[in-house]
Amino acid sequence: MPHPLARAAVLALLAVVAAAPLAAHAQSPPSLGEAVTAWSRGNWASPVFCRIGGETVRGIRRVLIEPARNPIPGRTELELRFIDMQVADAERCFDVVGTEVPNLVGKLQLRFNGTSHPETVQRDFERALRRDRGFAFEVVRGRLRVEIVGPGENPGGVSDFAGTEAWLRLPARSSDAERALAEFRSPRKLELEIATKGGATYRLPLFLTEHR
Repeated sequence: MPHPLARAAVLALLAVVAAAPLAAHAQSPPSLGEAVTAWSRGNWASPVFCRIGGETVRGIRRVLIEPARNPIPGRTELELRFIDMQVADAERCFDVVGTEVPNLVGKLQLRFNGTSHPETVQRDFERALRRDRGFAFEVVRGRLRVEIVGPGENPGGVSDFAGTEAWLRLPARSSDAERALAEFRSPRKLELEIATKGGATYRLPLFLTEHR
């Protein structure tokens, strides 16, 4: 069964994509890449908990997704930016199930390689949400500073993500991501997954705060 928000999201996003750039596209229908861009872009927030001064404080990690500034012509490319959480005073930071999470800082350039015939964009978009709950992206370039949160010497470093894969998905029903996002009112909620070349995987529940 498709996610309850899937079909409404598809119809609304395709309408926006089709209406906004009419002059540029000479009334041509939106491509699959344009639909995926409209679905992905925005100011996002990811809930996180930190121990500061002996107390647990809930905050958010800011994540920005927007069209890449200098994409290869004809390609769908996005810029994924992680904003510094500024948690130098924190003893530790963790997610909704208590797993410790690092401070990620930097940006990645993502490329969506999917294609579709103009007449089947809506169907193919919906099929991807039903089958995979979202879309995979190639990480074309980018490094992130991975900072272990806590006092003293933190064995963090910079990880190169070029050549890896990133995913944006609808949260699975009854998953940790869905539970983490349950109390936030937002028009769209997703789960971001990225992995280093060494195999470390980071999953961030995201809720949309502002469409860019």
